[in-house]
Amino acid sequence: LTACGAQTPSQQATDAAAAEQLSREFQAPYSEVVQAAEQALRNQKLKLKDATSGPDQTAISFSKPVSGFSWGETGQVVVQRTGSGSARAIVSSSPNVALNITATKDTTFASNIFAEMTSLLQGS
Repeated sequence: LTACGAQTPSQQATDAAAAEQLSREFQAPYSEVVQAAEQALRNQKLKLKDATSGPDQTAISFSKPVSGFSWGETGQVVVQRTGSGSARAIVSSSPNVALNITATKDTTFASNIFAEMTSLLQGS
């Protein structure tokens, strides 16, 4: 048995890979990346709950409503200024009910949101 909290190298690699999937750098001005994040959430039919912003970071909270297949989820997209012409978006989410086994995974939310943001930023 492995002690609680200790991770094997393969677990650490898996965690690092998952973290990489939840974050994406965009080569576009910070304000445009924030706008793309907000529009991407709307396009994904997610409800924008609130947003807090500062000069170098904006956090946008969202929720996915209860459906016949899920008790719903809540999440957040954080956009951070990383340079004069770039910004990083980070997606996190959690189910509204801990035992919600049909909840959308963080990586699925992130993949869908990032694809939509990329399309919006490219003007497609």
